[in-house]
Formats: sequence, structure tokens, C-alpha cells
Amino acid sequence: MITTTLYTAYTIAAGVTVTCPKVINLRQAEYGIFTLHLILTGDGTLTITYLLAHDGVHFLTPVTASEIVVDFSKTSGPGSDGIDLIPFDLELAPQLKLKFEETSTTDAVVVTAIVATH
Repeated sequence: MITTTLYTAYTIAAGVTVTCPKVINLRQAEYGIFTLHLILTGDGTLTITYLLAHDGVHFLTPVTASEIVVDFSKTSGPGSDGIDLIPFDLELAPQLKLKFEETSTTDAVVVTAIVATH
């Protein structure tokens, strides 16, 4: 298993979308199992999608993609504490990036995000 920390206590302003600059190399993912460990604080909400690339330059959202999480908040997750482990599936590609969108448009969020691949 390989883990990649994307953000540690990173603030995303209200209504802002950011693509994490870290590239996750999927060539090392033996079984195609992916989990996002998400910790969220702040009063906003967060939607996370993924981008894939074959050339390490042109990262795109596949037409068959679905969001990893939609409108996650500080009260989301099994403990209603803004913390969750979220499994997700991908189309076949060698590189992955995640896109984070603050969706409340009125409040910022603070994100810690770690991806585990296996």
C-alpha cells in the first residue's frame, strides 16, 4: 500500500476550486483499490472529483467519472465529525490528481486529505 498526503490543514476559500498539484502515480497500485482519508473543518462544504492523465500533462475528468464525495462538511462522516475514509473507483490511467471545490460559496473549508492506493 502507498499513501500520498495531498493537503494538511489547507484552507480553500468560499466558492473556490483547486486542483491539487501532487500527482499520484497509479503504476504502483497493484490492485486498483483507492481510499481517501478526509478530515474537514470550517463551515463550508466540499466536493471532490478526480482527474486522470496518460502523459502527466493533460489531466482530464473522464466522461464516465463520478464524484468521490459531494457536499462533505464538518458534520459529515460516520462520527458526524468531518472525518471519513472514502473508497472510490477509477478508470484505467497511470496518473491521478484530485480536484477540491468549496460548494457552499459562503464559507471556507480546511482540508487534510490522504490517498491510499493498493
